[in-house]
Amino acid sequence: MRELLSIPPDVDLLAHLRCFVAVAETQHFGRAAERLHVTQPALSRTIARLERTLGAQLFERTSRTVSLSSAGEVLLADAEHLVDRADRFLETAARARRGEIGTIRAGIPLGLPAATVATLARSFRDRHPGVGLDLRELPADARLGPGLDAALLVPEPGDGASGGGRARVHRGPALVQPLGVLVPAASALAERRELHLADLAGHALALLPIDRAGWDPDLLGACRRGGFEPVAIHRPEQPAFALGLVLAGEAIAFGDPGQAHDDIVWRPLVGAPVSRRLQPVWRDGGRGALFAQAAVRALREGDAWLRQDDAAAPPAAQASPRPGSFA
Repeated sequence: MRELLSIPPDVDLLAHLRCFVAVAETQHFGRAAERLHVTQPALSRTIARLERTLGAQLFERTSRTVSLSSAGEVLLADAEHLVDRADRFLETAARARRGEIGTIRAGIPLGLPAATVATLARSFRDRHPGVGLDLRELPADARLGPGLDAALLVPEPGDGASGGGRARVHRGPALVQPLGVLVPAASALAERRELHLADLAGHALALLPIDRAGWDPDLLGACRRGGFEPVAIHRPEQPAFALGLVLAGEAIAFGDPGQAHDDIVWRPLVGAPVSRRLQPVWRDGGRGALFAQAAVRALREGDAWLRQDDAAAPPAAQASPRPGSFA
């Protein structure tokens, strides 16, 4: 068995190989030194030390030119391979440090519209292509369970818009989506371009699971203040059942344009008196913040959600989201 070349402990082989590759690619010590952000004399010393360590001349030098020697030509491919593998290793390590590898388990409330679910999944995949996302449906009144890294939750009354929350659980900004009303396409309500809450008088209300979790009093109080006292309130467990009641003309429901389909139309409510709320939460020390940030950006950019503290501001005062933040 042939004895391997011994590398002195004070020789940083990877750093020396980076210098070798840079000089080989530029065929110029000055340009290579600029690329590596070192001085030309320091680079020359590094190459000379590498040649002594390897026992082989790597470059043919003249006063005007620098070219690879026969030994340098043989060693260059392996040097490039080692440098590339090292760079990939360091990038993977950096991604691991940032939580950008593996799979994030995230919960979303039962009853989110299909378009919103698709927006969340696509946005996360586009922003973090190397991270898997395991989306799971949660009851609308669920909290962040032990099997999840992050979740979008319906805030309970009194939940803060941001801050630490319970120990080891962080909360992002609460988001608000103004809701319109879903009505049968054949109804007189569908003939109007927009509706007031008082126009809904005399109708029953089918509350979608996501819109009643923990805050029925808020929503129903807004209805009463606007002149709409439902003749009956249905609380089905499945969104499809609620929309079936709307389709049959048995009730109206609050929702967003993405929930209209077939013979159900969506009409905006004047003054946006009722809204849907969601808040991202994630565990301390995990990768859940990646999902939380991506979810906030996706909802604000694609589904017309507003930060709760922006919802009352005029449009000109609502700042655009900044990349990498909960803007």
